[in-house]
Amino acid sequence: MPSSLTGRMPRPAPVLWLFALSLLTAEGRTEGYFDPRAFDIDNPARQPVDLSQFDTPGGQLPGSYHVDIVLNLTHQVTRDVTFVRLGNRLEPQFTPAALAALGVNVAALPRLRDLPPDAPVAPLADYIPDASTQFDFARQRLTLSVPQIALRNTARGTVPPERWDNGVPALLANYNATGQKALSRDSDAPPANSYYLNLLSGANWGAWRLRNYSTYMTDSEGGEDGSYRRRWDTLRTWLQRGIPSLQGELVIGDGSTTSDIFDSVPFRGLQLASADDMLPDSRRGFAPVVRGIARSNARVTIRQNSNVIDQRYVPPGAFVIDDLYPTSSGGTLAVTVTEADGSEQTFTQAFAAVPMMQREGHLDYEGVAGAYHANYGNYRPGFGQVTLRYGFPRAVTGYGGLLVAEDYQSALLGVGLGLGYAGSVSVDAAQARATLPARFTDEPQRGAAFRLQYNKVFESTNTSLTLAATRYASQGYFSFADAADVHDRQNDDGDWLSSHNRRSRLQVNLSQPLGRDGGSLYLSAYQQQYWGTGNNERNLNVGYSTTLGRISLSLSYAWVQSVSSLDDDDDHDNRLSDDRQLSLTVQVPLDGWLPRTYATYSATTDAARHHSQQVGLNGSALEDGNLSYTLQAGYDNQYGGGSGLATVDYRGAYGEAGLGYNSDSSGSRVNYRLQGSAVATPYGAALGQPVGETLALVHAPGAGGVKIRNNVGVHTDPRGYLLVPYLSPYRENRLVLDTTTLPENTDLPMATQSVVPTKGAVVLAHFATHLGYRVVVTLTRDGRPLPFGAVATLASDPSVSGIVGDGGELYLSGVPPQAEVIVKWGNGAQQTCRAYLTLPDADQGEPVRSVQAACR
Repeated sequence: MPSSLTGRMPRPAPVLWLFALSLLTAEGRTEGYFDPRAFDIDNPARQPVDLSQFDTPGGQLPGSYHVDIVLNLTHQVTRDVTFVRLGNRLEPQFTPAALAALGVNVAALPRLRDLPPDAPVAPLADYIPDASTQFDFARQRLTLSVPQIALRNTARGTVPPERWDNGVPALLANYNATGQKALSRDSDAPPANSYYLNLLSGANWGAWRLRNYSTYMTDSEGGEDGSYRRRWDTLRTWLQRGIPSLQGELVIGDGSTTSDIFDSVPFRGLQLASADDMLPDSRRGFAPVVRGIARSNARVTIRQNSNVIDQRYVPPGAFVIDDLYPTSSGGTLAVTVTEADGSEQTFTQAFAAVPMMQREGHLDYEGVAGAYHANYGNYRPGFGQVTLRYGFPRAVTGYGGLLVAEDYQSALLGVGLGLGYAGSVSVDAAQARATLPARFTDEPQRGAAFRLQYNKVFESTNTSLTLAATRYASQGYFSFADAADVHDRQNDDGDWLSSHNRRSRLQVNLSQPLGRDGGSLYLSAYQQQYWGTGNNERNLNVGYSTTLGRISLSLSYAWVQSVSSLDDDDDHDNRLSDDRQLSLTVQVPLDGWLPRTYATYSATTDAARHHSQQVGLNGSALEDGNLSYTLQAGYDNQYGGGSGLATVDYRGAYGEAGLGYNSDSSGSRVNYRLQGSAVATPYGAALGQPVGETLALVHAPGAGGVKIRNNVGVHTDPRGYLLVPYLSPYRENRLVLDTTTLPENTDLPMATQSVVPTKGAVVLAHFATHLGYRVVVTLTRDGRPLPFGAVATLASDPSVSGIVGDGGELYLSGVPPQAEVIVKWGNGAQQTCRAYLTLPDADQGEPVRSVQAACR
């Protein structure tokens, strides 16, 4: 009978007594402990490794790690962080400057504000009360928890100015060269050829950007000798820089005023204007301010068209949400407040925004002092201009401007209003005085202009309507650009003036989606009337687009009625040209037969019975799709029948090139283009594709042919340089090298970097490389494998390191053909040795080399 039924307790086996005793002894430890001698239970003679630095949760070697930094559940940046051992755990070591770059309000924390910017700070909790850190070594993720009171009050998506990078000193140029050679069908006439160069060049120094925009053009005159006309034009030269403290930008030299309040005009002088690029996306554009009251720690969910556009947690009391991302020009927000007990309260808030609207509390400004400077004419009056727009509470925006010139003065005042479900509207009035040349009028011209803009989104049908109307109350109103144009008219008189002075302008835009599969419809209409003529300029565009399966289809109608021949004809009632056009476009993908290829068909007809049709084939080739081509054939009943076109374009690491051939009834032509960029810095130079305004110079020493993600045709040159174009200024840009394209003898410890360039900057992104080979080394000492867990480093490059595995195996990358390895498994003099490696030739197709070495 089992003892449990007899009432007697069973006697423990001796092994159980020994196990219980070991739990109580274990060198007096109360925490979990692992004896490293267990690794060598089958080889007790081998000396054990010192694993004390790993015997606590999260314990790792101190040093520098490339980690993702997450602050209060939001990813901030990926960068190198130094970790130091404090007690029995690793702690990240920051500096006050680094903490400020993460958004910590250093000036408000007593233990941080008096420290030098580069002073070491660790552990974080000693400097920021209630702060904590957690390092996930396996994911290389450092999570920081910092009380909200210790952070600066910033909008979502804000990148602190401390992280903005002005880049390195640089010389740079963007070029676009095009040419055409006409193959004339008349052998007695010389061919008509043309060449054009568009050049944007400049230099960077600190925050300053010097730029010059010039063009060069040649074309044959068609004379018997085939002579050429050549012309070099310098269109603009300017110096600019950002001013973070003013959230603005300074321009010295040639520029253009903004067109928000007054019409844009070219100038040569000085401009200081707000720079919306410096604002986070949650502060750009217009979005309403949502206010409410929470009874407890609550969740606030905001929806638009049933889609969640924002969700956050708020403490008890009144809350304000003023950093919504702009999602549309209008609509209705549904706001749900979910309390801690699960109860909900819901309310709606309608909004709409005309272009003049500003967020509550935001100031948009511009100041200009200089001279009017168009690329034509000789009239160069000095002028000054100031404009302001400010967002008041309750969706009210006030704006105004003042412009004073030698022969011209104008003032404008207006207001923008959010009307909730009724949409939004802005109205303004301008008064102007212009002194014109005597041949036009003997009296100064005075007049007023009234402008209205309206916007409304009808959510029940998702219809968007915008309306803009301007009424010039008298014939004496001139804009500054119009007045300057009159001064440059040398051969005209008052009749020309009356027929060119505008009386009214009206523009309407309507867009209407027709359901998920119904396509979309748009309408755009425009009318402008002049004082001295009864004729109106009119423009009407109506279009419909949809998809049928994978086939795209669009149909459009255009009617253009324009005033013409105003300079030569005195009969003001017969100056209209009328053009009506109907067009159809169809696009069909051909992926089933030709990858990345589609066929196109288009047809156009007009009121004059002019018909044309084109059928084409468009596609791309090569692994990255960086070779594109177009084949097209057409027919035109007005210009002599058939036509043909063939083009090919290639996007390479050092630029872009294109070649084309076209033929029609007037002859055949060959055209070509070459565009790209060149950048030189103290840290290296590179050629590349057109780079736009802001770019990065990547350097991975010795790693040639390495591609970068999300950039077609871009890879490093043999020295390891490449240009990354079109970066977003004042935003975090992630640069990711494609490690699958690394050469066989190259390794990247870090393949990702984040950069935050200022506008126009050339930022340097240096990727450390290990030039050498991937090696598995079997290490022995006195004929026995080295201890498991021993740390090995390359003598010539301590950043190349690894940990010895069971059996003495060690994996290293970036190892040269001849190398010395230092191995340590403790702090004693007898717990270190050196091994000398001579790598064998790699077997065919084997990326990793194997070698054995004795450690002495």
